[in-house]
Amino acid sequence: GQMATGLTGSRRVGIIVMLLIATTPWVFLMSQVDLEGNIQMVLAVTVACWCLAKADRSGDVRWWWGAGAALAIGVFTYSIARLLIPLLLLVALTCFWRRGARALRGLLLPPIAAAVVLGAWWLDNPGALLARYSSVGLFANHPSLLGAAARFATNYLTYASPQFLLIQGDGNLRQTTGVGGVLPAVAVPLIVIGILRMWR
Repeated sequence: GQMATGLTGSRRVGIIVMLLIATTPWVFLMSQVDLEGNIQMVLAVTVACWCLAKADRSGDVRWWWGAGAALAIGVFTYSIARLLIPLLLLVALTCFWRRGARALRGLLLPPIAAAVVLGAWWLDNPGALLARYSSVGLFANHPSLLGAAARFATNYLTYASPQFLLIQGDGNLRQTTGVGGVLPAVAVPLIVIGILRMWR
């Protein structure tokens, strides 16, 4: 809600976002059963995005350091974050590379320090950092590059299906209730309105 308010300048938008998040089945379920990583990763990414929005508007170097710190912490939250965080950092650099050396130092140094820590641990524990991902990720069971690409496309498309979003959700009941999708139905018209506003 705070990030939505900061990005739009509207408290009303922030309140609507908070209400939607509070009633979104996936977020509620994950907050109850998956506190060890997923929710903390989402929190770290959200804080980083909020700090980036504040930094871009205010120019205060402390917000850049806040974003960098949040991304650095995010690396330690969940296995997939070790791939997600570098990608988010790359996107941030693409968007904000003109903000100057002080801003980039704040954004880059904390994640670099986190990478050094992870690298040192990886040297002592080879293969452990991606052990979970290697068993459930795209390259589990050692598919060809084409097979992995097909698996990615197939899996990704399921996330945009009405079955996943509105009707049933994830087939794994650890991730969803099986009643309703991962989004509340009330969010659909708001998403459509948002897309139309962005298009204009």
